[in-house]
Amino acid sequence: MAADEKDQLSGPEDPKSESNDLSDDDKFKEELKKKKLEDLKRKAFYSVLLAFRAETLTIGNKRTLLMEKLMKELNISQETRISFDVNIQENLIAHQQRVISNFKEAEPKPFPISVPTDDIIWRDGEAPIFKTPNTLGAGAGQ
Repeated sequence: MAADEKDQLSGPEDPKSESNDLSDDDKFKEELKKKKLEDLKRKAFYSVLLAFRAETLTIGNKRTLLMEKLMKELNISQETRISFDVNIQENLIAHQQRVISNFKEAEPKPFPISVPTDDIIWRDGEAPIFKTPNTLGAGAGQ
């Protein structure tokens, strides 16, 4: 009988086992929050570094000190900074190449005009007369 009483007290509704589940769930949520916060910190640091690099390829003393303070505050390692620098440099070079390529594609190209020479009457000292009807100007096609 003592076992039956024990089963009734510590059955599936045991508050201790439920609190352990909540504790695990809370731990998971906390870990998720920490990971998301670390990700946001890395993105913030990357964005600042990208803005500085987009403005100029060299970073002055003031900006270097600012980046070092930011690295310390956001707990960013030197390896991460170097990795970000390499990534940004590669992206800037790729962007420059795309801009140059797009600029070259946008250059005006000559528009070829092809008019059959059999349809033109040439007279010395006068403008050519077209045999085919021209709807743009009066007097053409005479």
